[in-house]
Amino acid sequence: MAGRPNAIPPVKCAAHGRKTKRPCGKHAVPGAVVCELHGGKAQQVAERALDRLTLAEIIRGDPRPLHVALADALHTVDAAFVDTKLRVTASGDELTADELDRLLASAERVVRHASVAIKTGAIEKIAESYERNTKLEGQLAAEVIGRVLDAFARGVGLDLEPVHRVRFQQELREWALESATLALSTVDSKGSGDDVTVPPPPLAGVAFVTVEPASSPTAQTSSTSANASDGERQRTGATSPSTSRSSASADVPAATVADESNEPLDAELVDEPLDAELVEPSTPPAASPPQPRTGWRPSGLPNPWRYGSPYTRSIG
Repeated sequence: MAGRPNAIPPVKCAAHGRKTKRPCGKHAVPGAVVCELHGGKAQQVAERALDRLTLAEIIRGDPRPLHVALADALHTVDAAFVDTKLRVTASGDELTADELDRLLASAERVVRHASVAIKTGAIEKIAESYERNTKLEGQLAAEVIGRVLDAFARGVGLDLEPVHRVRFQQELREWALESATLALSTVDSKGSGDDVTVPPPPLAGVAFVTVEPASSPTAQTSSTSANASDGERQRTGATSPSTSRSSASADVPAATVADESNEPLDAELVDEPLDAELVEPSTPPAASPPQPRTGWRPSGLPNPWRYGSPYTRSIG
């Protein structure tokens, strides 16, 4: 990896000689604390040195927090590994030695970065950050969905008490948050949201009933009075107008189409005097005209004019 010697400052070997008990003066393996003669070539030491170098290279050029930089680096090497795998296996032929080396090297980078994230404890922060981002995105989506559902609940005319209305809206928003978070998590993990199974919404158990408009008080009063008058006539033996009309119509044979002919009717117009008297409407009395003023007192004039002007007093 280019630039690896400069990622970590060179250090001296921490081992001491067996006889002299003096510290070894050689440089340690990059990323380790011992030289090659004192165990720097061991597999376990080489792996830990490689992890330290990888972490140092990530931190050196990235001022972000460690878990953010590791998450970005892990995502980068994983994307490079997937791209290398697709390119190598696209032909469908048997892999050559060179192609296999490239694929294994790319996979080793992914494993190395993931190992560094696990050993440094950054993997927990990466998971927390991912969960927090998913939750924030879910809250944003739930806010939008919740407003739409609130408008829908108002549009369908749910007649609920204030306490039940607030509870119902809260259940709608909780359902929207849970569904949006589940959908985002499924899309991030599977790349598609076709297999998302969301819980049933609170509206699943609500039956919408169309409420008939109530009749007006006047219509109820008229129908009540009509029923009362019919009952009174039945008790006294008299027939109601509707009953008399129905009986009269039953006695008279129904008119046929032949009766509606163009023959003149044998009706006579009789001029009978009307016994009504025409009463002229009473007219309101006319308003009296304004009367002339009989007296006048200069109360509104200035004081010198109340008892005559200086000119009139001077001439007597």
